[in-house]
Amino acid sequence: MATTYRNFSDVPGLQVEVDDTGGAAADPSLSGLLDGVRTLVVQAAARLGELPPEQRPTELALAFGLRAVNGGFAVGQDAERANFRVSLSWSQQPAAPEHEIPGFPGA
Repeated sequence: MATTYRNFSDVPGLQVEVDDTGGAAADPSLSGLLDGVRTLVVQAAARLGELPPEQRPTELALAFGLRAVNGGFAVGQDAERANFRVSLSWSQQPAAPEHEIPGFPGA
């Protein structure tokens, strides 16, 4: 499999290493990548939300690597070759009360 570099179509000056998989030779989009990750998160959260409360995990971690290929991105089998490593985690721990969050100096 040949490797080449392409510009991100929506981030001028930033290139990404792309595996030539024989697909469309379009420049990858960072926005498209993030939209794909968002869709994955929304679907995973929706499916977990369908579980009865007593069966829902109190914590969940999801990690995967994304590799740029012609025409977009693919979840890679080899994390070492990933262009991006995505780690997501959920917790049912209650959010900290507002008074426990420190403010910025001078705010």
